[in-house]
Amino acid sequence: MADLLTFQMRYDLPITLAKVLVLLADNIVVTAAMIEDEHGLTKNAKVVMHRLRRCLDGTGIEIKSRRDIGYWLTSEGKQVLANEPLGHGDSLPAV
Repeated sequence: MADLLTFQMRYDLPITLAKVLVLLADNIVVTAAMIEDEHGLTKNAKVVMHRLRRCLDGTGIEIKSRRDIGYWLTSEGKQVLANEPLGHGDSLPAV
């Protein structure tokens, strides 16, 4: 499972967008119903995906979509999420 806190800090995401990124990282395809109904993250998946794409601009993470199928990360995007270390100055909070 992808680490919510790491994604939130690394990409400076609000918690809702970080949760959607975790869903994308952990699943092959994420449907609007998964985002809206099952997880209750938003009322409009299109809007949240637009915001997430805008936040991830320039990171090498690309979110693809197809009507009646859903949203998914490209294989290159999944590799970036899996292999990218925390950048200089980034640190995990002391708990």
